[in-house]
Amino acid sequence: MDGKRALVTGVGPGTGRSIVQRLVSGGYEVAMIARSGDRLQGFAAEMSGAQAYPADVADTAQFADILDKIYENFGAPELVIHNAVGGVLVFLPRLSL
Repeated sequence: MDGKRALVTGVGPGTGRSIVQRLVSGGYEVAMIARSGDRLQGFAAEMSGAQAYPADVADTAQFADILDKIYENFGAPELVIHNAVGGVLVFLPRLSL
């Protein structure tokens, strides 16, 4: 995948959705993470360039699994915005900070 890629966690109907909308309008492809898969699917249907990845970022195993899927399907994000209230820090070998 060519172009700019971003990852946004905690994508709900307020701030998270607004962040995704701004990034998409700025030319980013955005991977969205939130617990509500139905809501994320709705956002993805409304915004071309946004992809839904349902997961609870406070669940370490689930978060690591979804990051693997994002890397496989989406590629490495150039920008990460952690908007979720909770979460865990997962270091993956291919993620360079």
